[in-house]
Amino acid sequence: MEYNTKTKITEYNVNWLNIKDACMQTISKQAKTTPPEEWKRKLIISRHSPIRRGFISWKWENIPFYVMGHFVRHHVGCTPYVATSREDRTDIPREERKQTDNVSMQMDANIQALIDMAEKRLCTQSDKVTREYMEALKDEITKYDETIGWALAPSGIYKCGCPEKFSNCTYCTSILKQMPQEDLFDIEKRLDFYNEHREKVKVKKL
Repeated sequence: MEYNTKTKITEYNVNWLNIKDACMQTISKQAKTTPPEEWKRKLIISRHSPIRRGFISWKWENIPFYVMGHFVRHHVGCTPYVATSREDRTDIPREERKQTDNVSMQMDANIQALIDMAEKRLCTQSDKVTREYMEALKDEITKYDETIGWALAPSGIYKCGCPEKFSNCTYCTSILKQMPQEDLFDIEKRLDFYNEHREKVKVKKL
């Protein structure tokens, strides 16, 4: 079964000059120029608090109710807005609804929250359909900001190994085994390698 994972960015509120200015404030200076790509990557990898200055909003017109339930579990640095399923508003009895019924939802998230969300929802231990929606969100964000899109990766890529000890996930491990040994412990190179190869291992449409 195929799902409509079409993702619409409704607001892109990321001003890298303002983010850099927040960094400079800590040393009592002011940012005067927009930072280069290398600087953005370093800041995101370091996860310093100024990345919370930038946020992105998006909308899914059709998302299965149970998948929506996975995304609303993320609550730090992000806020979901979900269409009601109340019987008195929709004229559909609750007992007739299924977890696979579509709803619409919007969500706001700052950059840190997006990274945290991706760590869980791009992991193969996430529900396959949920992961499809997260993949679609990553792709759409990349169109607006390649640096933020690049930073969205499974937890195992960031941690250089699978942290899901209650499972037998081999996804990240199989990617990492393909990397040159001398690059393995460089987080930026791991992210580069993941983004270069992820198309080959994306979840197939169900």
